[in-house]
Amino acid sequence: MKSVSVALEEIGGIFKVTPDVNAGTNEGFTPLIEHRVETHFDTPEELGQAILEAFTKAR
Repeated sequence: MKSVSVALEEIGGIFKVTPDVNAGTNEGFTPLIEHRVETHFDTPEELGQAILEAFTKAR
């Protein structure tokens, strides 16, 4: 079973949700910038949905 990762960063009220690709033991996790979502979420549910969506894109 391979691990997956999602990075979450907040700067000035803007959240960045970025899925990662698992490049193995030597290289670790690499961000999938093309799938990053940057926005201000109005509710915790919207942020949670974005995180769950990022996990579906992480590999």
